Amino acid sequence: ENKLPTSIPFIELPHLDDTVRFREQSQQVIDQMMAGTYEEVDVAFIHADLNRPHQYITKPRTFNSIHPVLYQVVSTGYGSGLVLEAKDFFIMGPDRRDLHCILLDRFGIDIEAGCRGFNRSLVSVKDFVWVYDVKPTPQALESPEDTLKKASIPRTTALETTASFFFRAAHYAFVTITNRPDPVYGVILSLTKRNNHVTQARAVFEGSPDAVTVTPALCNFNLRRLHQYDIVGANSRVNVSSAMRFCEPPVSLEAREHLAATVRRFFSMHPEEGILPTRVFLLPHSDREWCADRLQRFDNFHRDPTGSKRKLGRISNAACAALAAINAAGDDRRTHLREVTLVYPLWHPIRIQFTLTDMASEAGWAPGRHVVLWVVGSPSLVWAKVVTLVNFSDRKQLNLTLEAFPWANHTFLRAIRQNGRDSDGSRVFDACIRLSRANVAANPIYDLVSRLDIFAGLNPYSMGDQ
Repeated sequence: ENKLPTSIPFIELPHLDDTVRFREQSQQVIDQMMAGTYEEVDVAFIHADLNRPHQYITKPRTFNSIHPVLYQVVSTGYGSGLVLEAKDFFIMGPDRRDLHCILLDRFGIDIEAGCRGFNRSLVSVKDFVWVYDVKPTPQALESPEDTLKKASIPRTTALETTASFFFRAAHYAFVTITNRPDPVYGVILSLTKRNNHVTQARAVFEGSPDAVTVTPALCNFNLRRLHQYDIVGANSRVNVSSAMRFCEPPVSLEAREHLAATVRRFFSMHPEEGILPTRVFLLPHSDREWCADRLQRFDNFHRDPTGSKRKLGRISNAACAALAAINAAGDDRRTHLREVTLVYPLWHPIRIQFTLTDMASEAGWAPGRHVVLWVVGSPSLVWAKVVTLVNFSDRKQLNLTLEAFPWANHTFLRAIRQNGRDSDGSRVFDACIRLSRANVAANPIYDLVSRLDIFAGLNPYSMGDQ
């Protein structure tokens, strides 16, 4: 007998009608901005409190007869504000890229608290936000046409030096967060020093193979007490997905294929799995003694085999996460604007060539690595993979040949023909190019173990348990 679930995840609450209403409201703002009739509502009289504790909700309430749409924090490094990414593909795709990412700043009104602003120290990447309506950013108010054009360009990262945002949240509410019940272990990978003072650390925590930056604001101790490869403890949220979703299922197989082809043109603004802990602390004395005993006779295992296996599994989890993060630590994370040449005779899928300069090392560029590209002037992103690489170390140059994926070949070739130019008998075009994260399937062991409780499946008194 089929039974309805007792609860519905909040991510299932957004409805297509709410998305349509949100798009219409934002389009009205654009129309008014272009016509010069938009009137900015002054919210300076509303109390601003940047140090208050947050009030959270799971099921959003109606505000001014409006139901909200769902966004997610993808960056906390945009000045004093946050960058939010839409979680329903129908909000922006494929014709409203200006709604893909919006800002949340101190002029947004938290409807639950009834005041402006938010406590930045309580916000983490991957937190969810209900957004009721939007208004123009100061940049859009100053230059609406130019800002809208730039905000509609496909994004390869949440933060770029040329990033433009047309909208910011006008009214919002933070979604209830879920903290892990127990502290997690982490490993310090590196320390950044300035004038002999440790300013920040890179660390990885159990459950995720991606490193995050730990600042003094997150720690209850001085960072100078840290050393590379130290084990620390942390309080952390439950890690969640940063993937987009569809608030309505496709009505047919043809519609599903069309949606699948369209969504590939968007690059997730936060592809990493790392999540910033809410608090980092040094291991308590009991844990330090346990680690010291583990390196010697390991008497604790005889006294408490079950607890020791559980703790050992968690430390192994963090260690494997560190090894996986080290493999990707040197990856090139920049977005390169380059002149690219189409390889003739035409391959299928097509191949392109370009040169990266000022490359002291290969920085993760290698055959088989995936790359995301935007042909300047085209409406979408395309994917390709590296097939050959020549390293001119004396000139700090990398000559790369990329091959499009078969499903992106037609879109890629059309973009080149429409936006490229002929030069010395070759077809060239300008493109923004960014190296994607390494494919887990290429070396899965560390990545997989970092997510597992390796002793959980062992039956008591079995050979593996012994």
